[in-house]
Amino acid sequence: MGFETRVLEIVKPQLGDTGIAGFSYGTLFVDNITEQQAKSVREVLVNSTDIKCNIEVNRIGQTSEYAYDFV
Repeated sequence: MGFETRVLEIVKPQLGDTGIAGFSYGTLFVDNITEQQAKSVREVLVNSTDIKCNIEVNRIGQTSEYAYDFV
């Protein structure tokens, strides 16, 4: 299973009914989530045994979209 596929499987339960997630150029973008959900997504990824890297999270402007960079 590829990295992006595994990340999306890990993140999906945190998104609720309206959250949308997808990758673009190696960055995970998650939209239609609250700040609390964004923090929860990061925590789940950091605590996952499948993900072995640091994760930087940035909110996209004043929207409900967040970018997760794997470094």
